[in-house]
Amino acid sequence: MMNFTFLSENKTDNPGCDAEHGLSIYIETDEMTILFDTGASNLFERNAERKHIDLTKPEALVISHGHYDHTEGVPRFCEINKTAPIYIHRDAFGECYGMEGDKIDKKPCSLKWSQEERKRIEDRFCLTEGPLWLTDNIVISGTIPDVPGNEPTEKFLKRKRTDRWCPIP
Repeated sequence: MMNFTFLSENKTDNPGCDAEHGLSIYIETDEMTILFDTGASNLFERNAERKHIDLTKPEALVISHGHYDHTEGVPRFCEINKTAPIYIHRDAFGECYGMEGDKIDKKPCSLKWSQEERKRIEDRFCLTEGPLWLTDNIVISGTIPDVPGNEPTEKFLKRKRTDRWCPIP
């Protein structure tokens, strides 16, 4: 059994739930329950309440990547769920920007947690890089390598130094 319930997404057809730019998915399997991302706010919590989902149940929080629209609800999730580890890529931290054509966005799309919020939750971080098996059947993919000839639909840059930008895979 595997069940996906969208708690936050760019649009919704459910009149009882709200939408926002961001993503949060509640995943139930026979092996474990996972919260995948938390969206751009605490909207995931409100929609979970409306759908009668208990956010103390996830055994893991998996973060797809370090952008605010996937991570802004993490501090609130940690207040609700006191035990779930947070699986997050080791390179998810740091300032990053989107890119449209040759133009870099003016505002960063990176994590927006305050230093206090990060300090409060960082003992729950499980930093990932490569594939990580959570169970015999559930794996976190880690960094997805570039595929020659495959052009990404979105481009993001991370500031390495004040004068240098590096692409984020």
